[in-house]
Order: sequence, then structure tokens, then C-alpha cells
Amino acid sequence: MLTAEEKARIEDEERKRIAEEQYRAELRSKLQRPSLVAKAEAPRQNLIGKIAGVVLIGIVAFSLGSYLMSRSDRIYAETKAKIGPIAKSVEWVTQKDSIASGQITVRHGGYSFYKIEVTPEMSKATVSGKFTASGGAGNDIESVLADEEGYTNWINGHEARVFWDTQGRQTTGGFSTMLTPGTYYLVFSNKFSPFTDKDVFVDASLTYQKPQPEY
Repeated sequence: MLTAEEKARIEDEERKRIAEEQYRAELRSKLQRPSLVAKAEAPRQNLIGKIAGVVLIGIVAFSLGSYLMSRSDRIYAETKAKIGPIAKSVEWVTQKDSIASGQITVRHGGYSFYKIEVTPEMSKATVSGKFTASGGAGNDIESVLADEEGYTNWINGHEARVFWDTQGRQTTGGFSTMLTPGTYYLVFSNKFSPFTDKDVFVDASLTYQKPQPEY
């Protein structure tokens, strides 16, 4: 049997062992706690980082989009200012301008003319009309449609390039000639008659198509 002294020594060693195990358990608990906190904080920090990244990307995308839209609007405004309003479609309208309507008197040895201007805006410009002459023995007149050079040569009795003429004296006749942009003359000449004036009824017009933009 153990003596009282041995029992006391054994109990004292047992208390020391239990105390050492408790100390080690507390030490392990303290060492493990920061690790758990770190593990708990890591996902949170990753989440915050992801959110910050998404927000940053959104800010950059918004700023870039605003810049591109502003630049696009500026370019559109500058281009529109340069070229003016853009027509949706163009409608061609036929217009008829009177050149002459009524009776004129062409003096003997003289002539009368009408000046005609065809501008580039006039599409399919056509000069057309009719005439009737009276007076003298033949009730006749000479007529021609020519540009400025042709008119000058013809009226002075020279060979001329013309777009239409009566090919001599006529009592009545008609004409219809399409012309390009330029200046033209419709002429009635009585230079062949030394004594008699001629009355000429003239009905002539310029017909063309004119663009009418719709905005």
C-alpha cells in the first residue's frame, strides 16, 4: 500500500499534468483563433475587391460612352452645319414659262427676237411654240432658234449653227426643241422685205422640270 506521502506526491503530479494540458489547450485555442478570423475575413475582402472592380469598370464604361456620344453629336452637328438640311426625297415638278404670247410687228428690213435663258437647274428644258405671219404679198416671215453665236451669224447673213429654223420664208409653222443650259434667241426676220412690215402672231414657251426637295 501507498503511504500518505506517496499518495500526496502522485496527486500533486496529476494536478500538474492536468494544469499543463489545460494550458496547452488554451494556447492552441489562442493560436487557432486568428487563423479563423483571417479565413473569415478573406472571402469578405475578395468580395469587396470584386465589387470595387465592377464599380470601376462601370465608371470607365460610362465615361467612355459619354465621351463617344458627345464626340458623335459634335461631328454630326458640324457635318450638318457644313452640308445644310438633308432632303428626304426630291420631287420633280414640271414648270412652264411663257416666252411670247400675242402679236408683234416686224418692221421691213428688220427683225425681232426673244432671249431665252436655260439654267443648270432646269432638267429636260424644251422650247416649243407656233407662229403665223401676215402682210405683204406672201404673208411670210423667216425664223430661227440659235445660241448667241449662231444668232449673230444668221442675222448677218452668214452660215450659222442653229437648233431650229424655217429653212426660208413661211406663213405658219411650229417648233419643239430640247436645249442644254445656255443662252438662246428665238428670232423673226423680215430683212428680206424692203417695203412691207409683217404682223406675226407668236405663242412660245419654255417647259422644264424643276426639283422640289421635301425635308
